[in-house]
Amino acid sequence: MAKSLQLTAATLGSFFVIAFQLQLLPFFSPLFVDDRLFWPTIYYGTWSLVIGLTLVILATQRPVLHRSLPVLVVCAFAAGLTLSHPIDSISKNFLVATIFVACAAVLAIASAPLALLRFSASATVLTAVICLLDILFVHGFTNTAGRAAGLSINANVAAAGLFLGAAGSFWTVPHRLRSPFLLIVGTAIFVTLSRSTLIAAVMICFGIAADLLWTRIRSPRPHSRIRWLRSGALALALAGWIVVALFSNDRFSVAARSAFLQIGTAPTEFAEAREAIAGALSAKTPRSEDIIKEIARRAENEGDINSISARGLLMERAYLSYQTGPFFGQGLAAAHALQPHNTFLLFAIAFGDLGWIAPLAFLGLTVYSVRSIQQLPLFLATLAVMATSHDILFTPGLLAPVIFGIAGLNARRYHVDAPDAISAMRYAAVAAPIGFVIGATSAIGIGPSSIAAAPQLLLLFVFCAITLWSVGVWRWHKKLVLQRKEASPRGPAWD
Repeated sequence: MAKSLQLTAATLGSFFVIAFQLQLLPFFSPLFVDDRLFWPTIYYGTWSLVIGLTLVILATQRPVLHRSLPVLVVCAFAAGLTLSHPIDSISKNFLVATIFVACAAVLAIASAPLALLRFSASATVLTAVICLLDILFVHGFTNTAGRAAGLSINANVAAAGLFLGAAGSFWTVPHRLRSPFLLIVGTAIFVTLSRSTLIAAVMICFGIAADLLWTRIRSPRPHSRIRWLRSGALALALAGWIVVALFSNDRFSVAARSAFLQIGTAPTEFAEAREAIAGALSAKTPRSEDIIKEIARRAENEGDINSISARGLLMERAYLSYQTGPFFGQGLAAAHALQPHNTFLLFAIAFGDLGWIAPLAFLGLTVYSVRSIQQLPLFLATLAVMATSHDILFTPGLLAPVIFGIAGLNARRYHVDAPDAISAMRYAAVAAPIGFVIGATSAIGIGPSSIAAAPQLLLLFVFCAITLWSVGVWRWHKKLVLQRKEASPRGPAWD
């Protein structure tokens, strides 16, 4: 009974990686809007299975309940906080995301969390490859001209997903593959042109690299040879790829130039915007409501001048709204409408002073089982994304790598795993190219849509990439099974 539960949990966890982290489900979801029978039945039937299996595992597997308890407590608190206000569409999305976090965490912890985390790492690389393919085409998948987005459609979501996926799983990647892993994912983040994510990623990489170098210098043990030549060759190849994209996609070259110029001008533009707001309000004694309205008016035009300074104005407006709001907050719908670009401010506006607890508690889950500096990037990446986005706790595609990262750290802490459940991942990987073909064929057959408008050559390239990834996962499974017969979760198979 226990083995069948583990296998089923690992299968569903693997499908979560493909459906949400790889963004296959959101990518093709517009095609199913008019379908009121077949796809809703599949969708809600799958969720029923997920919730039912989660409850069975919690009822019958006490060790899993014990290890999942921190996640369940945070989810219960967040759900209770949401129910303190009338339920609107934003609240419903958050409740669904909360259920997703609880179920995915339990299923991952109950199955093969370390193998699932490696599976998540491979999906992160695949997502990076799709973004690198996307940037070669003027009319790709992205909804922002000149920025790569891959299957995420939104470039900022794509960058955040890559960032969180790499930060949460890189420590499970074999040493010989870590440099290529980080180089490929880092280049993909660059072509999304998400400046906040790129800066945060560079800072975290420098910090971890400094720690690794210091540990290497102080360690008396023999050091493994650093493969400079291979890493250098890959770095040159990726730089060449970006050059090709700059020449083949003129929108990318224009967007890249504009994006990085805005970094230097952001402080000046923000100061000028604040001066303009102060000048508009100088004729009268402004109330908080007047300041908020004036900031909103200025922010509408500021986005065309400098998106970074515009975000600063929106955060300032959100903080003022929190300060002047009622003690128990204004609800998630009102908070989300303010677009605070900060998860902590979003929940503070929505639920007052108690609202700060929900994102802080979720952030605490990423550091609860950390036992070394090399395991801190998930915490740091989640903090960075929360500080620059208000959608992370509403988006399963961003939550998935964080959840699997938490489950992997949990397994590392307690030295438990279920190697018999690893086989589920290869069958889930096979479903990825099949699902992509079905979705792409449907999109082309239906007619005008953002997916159908993408070049068929790009669709072919993405299909080939997913297929090669699926084959790689199948072969990796065989090798991993052999390793797991001779190694524990803290043995060489996981280093």
